[in-house]
Amino acid sequence: MGQRANLIIFSNNSYELYYSHWCANSLTKDLFWGPTHALNYVRMQKRVHNKIGWLDEVWAEGGAVIDLDKKIFLLYGGEDLLTDIPLRRVYMRLLSQPWNGWEVKWTYEGIADLAGYVGYPKSKVLKQAEAESITFTPPKEKEWLNLIMSVKFVDGCTKVFPLDGMIEDFLCYGPKMIAIIDKSHGYEEIIVPEWTSTFPLGGFHVDVAERTLDYWLADVAPGLLMKIKEKWCGWKVNWHMDCFESHIEKTKGRIILHDRSLSDMVDNLRDMLLQENEYDPANELVQLSEKLSRQGKTVQINSYALNNPRYELKREVREDIFNRAIQTSFAVSGKLLILCQSLNR
Repeated sequence: MGQRANLIIFSNNSYELYYSHWCANSLTKDLFWGPTHALNYVRMQKRVHNKIGWLDEVWAEGGAVIDLDKKIFLLYGGEDLLTDIPLRRVYMRLLSQPWNGWEVKWTYEGIADLAGYVGYPKSKVLKQAEAESITFTPPKEKEWLNLIMSVKFVDGCTKVFPLDGMIEDFLCYGPKMIAIIDKSHGYEEIIVPEWTSTFPLGGFHVDVAERTLDYWLADVAPGLLMKIKEKWCGWKVNWHMDCFESHIEKTKGRIILHDRSLSDMVDNLRDMLLQENEYDPANELVQLSEKLSRQGKTVQINSYALNNPRYELKREVREDIFNRAIQTSFAVSGKLLILCQSLNR
């Protein structure tokens, strides 16, 4: 139980490594408000040893590096932003304002990118995972669609396939997938909103004649490109990170994704960033432990799980920072775009 993250402060060619048991889902909120507030938050967390305090890709659900020397801010995490590409793009655009003067980057290989940035071997945070069984048939329920595969066959015919599952399981199957794909399960085009209300987690395009594989995905994927290249030996493999537009281009518009308004996404981010953080998972663990103890059960809780320091800015301060970020990020020719009906709600 937890949402674990490593947070790193880098300066003078060395780094301080911190651990949080609970902030992976909330760090996109906790660190939004600029470097001063972010540093205060990070230094409240548990300082751990630089050699043994690292999480691996299995356990790390979020993380950040604040490089004070070069003014570079790397991050990933957030329960919603990890899987929602359009919302994340708006968030990153807004984030650049409270972090004005800094280079702000999303890390697409998660904990591996953070480790590599500060000079810790990536290999030590990567794990070998067994692939799950896969099927190239459409999801049993339309709402389960979370991946899109397209294949341009040798005869020039292109088909689009709705899938559900983990993209790494499909891609690590290798080129032998081509022989077992049933064309009858493919579509001339897929209008994703007719299948599901959520944005896909990723997609890939296989051009059999050209021997090329192109893929994109929303979530972080430590070490995945290396694994795929080993499986697709002799093929050209292109990772487009979260650029789903590349897939639309490859299929000549056969994939139609959700069309969401900017104002709706800004409203979503406002709710996420300005909500009051009343839930304390560490306290809930203590209450659960006490309840089980009263029932005569022996309970042991990891001390890290009981450490959940908070650094909550006053709502009016957060509102001011957020509204200024909107005004600066979306100003056009001196006139503000009307993004929301209530900027000062």
